[in-house]
Amino acid sequence: AGLALAAVPGSAATQTELDGTCAVSGPATESGSVLISHPMLPQITGADLPITVATTTEVPDAINPGHLIHVAADVELDLSTIATDVLEQRVKPGVIAAGFPTLAPSAWVELDLHAVTIDVAHPAGTVATGIPSASSPASATTAGWTPDSVRLTIDHLSVDTRAPQPPATARLAWTVSDGGDPPPRTLTFDAGAVTFEATVSVGLLFYDAPVVGAVSAPWTCHPNQQHAGLAAVEVVSDPVPSTTAPTSTSSTLPTSTTMSTSTTSTTWPAAPTIPPDACRIDGFDAYGGFTGVALDATGYFRTERVDDRWWLVDPDGHPFFSQGINHATFVGTPDKYGATPYHDAAVARYGTQEAWADAQVERMDAWGYNTLGAWSDDVFFDDKPYVLLLGLTGQDFATGRMQDLFEPAWETGVRAQADAAAAVHADNSMLVGYWSDNELHFGPDWRELHLFDDYLARPATAAGKQALLTFLQDRYPSFEAFADDVTTTATSWSGLEDPSSVTGWTTTGGEATRAAWVGAVAERYFSVTEGAVRDADPNHLFFGPRFLAQTTGTPVLAAAARHVDVASFNLYPLRPELIEPLRNADPTYLPVDDALAAQAALLDKPILISEWSFRAADSGLPNKWPPLFPTLETQAQRAGAYEAYVQALLATDWVVGQHWFEHADEPPAGRFDGEDSNFGLVDNDDEPYPLLTAVSKVMHDCAYTRLLDPPPSSTTTTGPTPTSTAAPASIDGGGPTTSAAAPASAATVQPRFTG
Repeated sequence: AGLALAAVPGSAATQTELDGTCAVSGPATESGSVLISHPMLPQITGADLPITVATTTEVPDAINPGHLIHVAADVELDLSTIATDVLEQRVKPGVIAAGFPTLAPSAWVELDLHAVTIDVAHPAGTVATGIPSASSPASATTAGWTPDSVRLTIDHLSVDTRAPQPPATARLAWTVSDGGDPPPRTLTFDAGAVTFEATVSVGLLFYDAPVVGAVSAPWTCHPNQQHAGLAAVEVVSDPVPSTTAPTSTSSTLPTSTTMSTSTTSTTWPAAPTIPPDACRIDGFDAYGGFTGVALDATGYFRTERVDDRWWLVDPDGHPFFSQGINHATFVGTPDKYGATPYHDAAVARYGTQEAWADAQVERMDAWGYNTLGAWSDDVFFDDKPYVLLLGLTGQDFATGRMQDLFEPAWETGVRAQADAAAAVHADNSMLVGYWSDNELHFGPDWRELHLFDDYLARPATAAGKQALLTFLQDRYPSFEAFADDVTTTATSWSGLEDPSSVTGWTTTGGEATRAAWVGAVAERYFSVTEGAVRDADPNHLFFGPRFLAQTTGTPVLAAAARHVDVASFNLYPLRPELIEPLRNADPTYLPVDDALAAQAALLDKPILISEWSFRAADSGLPNKWPPLFPTLETQAQRAGAYEAYVQALLATDWVVGQHWFEHADEPPAGRFDGEDSNFGLVDNDDEPYPLLTAVSKVMHDCAYTRLLDPPPSSTTTTGPTPTSTAAPASIDGGGPTTSAAAPASAATVQPRFTG
């Protein structure tokens, strides 16, 4: 049986009506199920939750105010069908304290699996019965009672306790009520089996900051199932016109072949295979560029196409393959409780940030790293090249919602930020360039909101809403033509000022309109950010935002190609079961299993891999979040995967660098959003992973011995206009006083990569 859905209104400004309803059918008591699924996470296979529907009841606003899209029913939940391994991977209990929806983000408390502390509400006249008490190594008792209800969540997604609003994420939730003031009870998760026998309300919790206008339902209805999150995105079978990328030579990266987050069976090699001295090379200038090749020296970093291969060129005119480290910081990563294990170890070992930084520079040189990536301490900026992350959109990372990019005030703020950054950094020759933002929500990812729906939901007087209406009127000859492409309650253009007026997209033309609007927003974003950065600092490179590689559509890439000097992609290898959901998440997305080559062909720009990583189980860290990536077994396999990944990049003609995430491991308790992974070059005691750092040095050297074989003969320059010239391109070996034998012999030992 389906379950009746109803939107529970909050304040007058945020009252909403659900776009669709799955009505109750059949007798009052019947079995149904709720399937938890999300394209960015594997669904809980075989773990539909049996629900027996008793009586459908109305949910009073006073109990559940705000954006709680609610299935109101008296039900019995039996989670015994969820296997233990699934629970450990996908089910993470959490407690939501009283006061929803005005709850502070810090009140979201994550707890270890099988251990849940619950404050049970006790409105008069309701009694919870049969909550079991059983022995379990990880059971937990309740701690205190509150006058309002609490909700226990499963499939717990990321929580940013630093953000001003709670996260907008879908969860299955239920409420336990009790009359009177009973003593603390024990709630047991017994290795994946737990049965609640209580009066409960079951719903999908979509918790967001108040917004003016409608909140769209984050799922579509199917018989006996409710699909949360991105499953609501309607995908047309026909391609969106004029948004597909040209074909190109593949440079596919290997992927894990297992559905487990920790595995002994992957396509990544068990250990590195290139001998340590196979690519040994000397002759690097103060920036890290290879002195064996002389190009035009402009005093600034720039890009150049040399014999059909893109390069970064350093201020002294030498080819530069950017091998960088993200988040090189003395503080490390604080955990969600405020502890700083890496910082504590660094203080104990070095005493001061300056001494710590000196030691890290020595390590970077020994490990083959020549660039500081995003979120790195400025104490390095006089010693190493760096790319500066500006953060120009004011995006709420948890929800993906940006400022209104059409508001004049946003453009004014962007220019002020660019001017302030240039005042500090423009005269530093170590500056490679600027990133405008990180992982912007241009398309469906774990954050569901589409940019069309985002701007449609804005107030009628908002600049972005007016821009959307103008866009539609320019695109369609009449409102009736627009109405043929959508499902709408509006009868004229002015009717679209109601944010709930468009409820569906039924045609290929409608999907093409949504894609075109994304392109219009992207063009506005890039034209403003590029203009502001170039006006403030015309001499340095504009990298644009750090894209999420697998969820950046062709309209956004087309806009980026008109504005950036180098395109940046955060490209983590994904678990293979995510490929198909991502492929179908949006019709403008490129093939997920070979996205980078397709993106390069569309952009015709050099590409920097601005973030990537591998983790391994033998680190002792949980490695449970994010659940999107494979967890390798050993540090040897991690080093082998590093080697294979970089080899694939070097097989291209357009990758000019790669930045590893990150300098130090994440804390075992998890950072603000729960990330708890072995991403570091060093652990939380500041001890290096020697196999990984050894292979990073080898691959740094191989970038030059392979990519500069044969020597360059012709060039094409792009980027900021050169301000000075140097000798024509030539090759004089491994350095100013050495012969060409070193690079040549290295290439003989290990041939040019084939991918």
